[in-house]
Amino acid sequence: MEISRQVTTSSLEEINVGTSDTPRSPSIAKDLPHSEKATMINLLHEYKDVFAWSLEDMKGLDPKFY
Repeated sequence: MEISRQVTTSSLEEINVGTSDTPRSPSIAKDLPHSEKATMINLLHEYKDVFAWSLEDMKGLDPKFY
């Protein structure tokens, strides 16, 4: 069984897992159940150092690629 879901910008909310000086704002679904939303936010906070937040974070990529 395949479940598909259309995601629009109005169905997302930004959360800041960075600081006020260096914001890191991924988007998550607004309609997640509270427990899933809390789990997702905790996961993003815990692993925020493994994401590339800017082009400068992706050292070694050929500029022609992006």
